[in-house]
Amino acid sequence: MHARPSCMAQHYIDAAQQLLTITMTQEDLNIADTYKQIAEAEKQASALEKMLDALDSKMDSILADIEQNNLETAQAKVAELQIEKSKLDSL
Repeated sequence: MHARPSCMAQHYIDAAQQLLTITMTQEDLNIADTYKQIAEAEKQASALEKMLDALDSKMDSILADIEQNNLETAQAKVAELQIEKSKLDSL
């Protein structure tokens, strides 16, 4: 015959199981939040990478204009970049 735990012992067992369930739920939420943060960081990194690629392309264009002695065109492009920079600085 199996002995049944006393009422008080069963109460402690039930409380321990509830605590374990709550702890596991909190860990699952923490993991889910971490994945959300990672996904958001990846989006931001992708956006920054696109901006850097665009900046690199514009700088190449400015250097090409300077090499071809198109100083007015190069100066206009530099002015555009300064405007874009001020917009980014305000973010």
